[in-house]
Amino acid sequence: MAGTLSVVSLGNVHRGLLELAAATAAQHFELVTVIDPGLAEPQYAFNPTRKQHNASAIVRKLGQAHLKPGRDAILALGHIDLFEPEMDYVIGDGDRDFRAAVVGLSRLRDGRDDERFTRRVQLMSLWGAGQAIGLRSCDDARCVMNLPERADDLDRRSGGFCAPCKQQLIKNAQP
Repeated sequence: MAGTLSVVSLGNVHRGLLELAAATAAQHFELVTVIDPGLAEPQYAFNPTRKQHNASAIVRKLGQAHLKPGRDAILALGHIDLFEPEMDYVIGDGDRDFRAAVVGLSRLRDGRDDERFTRRVQLMSLWGAGQAIGLRSCDDARCVMNLPERADDLDRRSGGFCAPCKQQLIKNAQP
């Protein structure tokens, strides 16, 4: 699959997490990944009543204002809590038309278990990169392209793609 994925932070995110997201996407999607300069925490999307950030607003802004020339898609990671109006929270959101995705890291941490957190970041980075490059969310709970309802749903994933998602990935890679 040809293309360049921009990986950015929303606010203060450790460079190692951005490198992990970039390397994971590069390996699974055969993308060139670039860690671009970080963005400010998205106050424009903050809902003070909910104390959360509107995921759709962030994805729209990423795709419309932050997708740089020479980049085909953008993946943002932030230590923020995300929501969609009809849901209490979401862990991530993406839109293939905007070629953008966001992953909220705040719900991925489970105490002091750094290994579990790292694996969850990898899986959500795969999901987000897949969304940004044109894959759809999947109904198969074992598939990496299935958006989890809770962070611990990620712990039961193999990290692989189901057969239909593999086929879509192959189809997207063809000229």
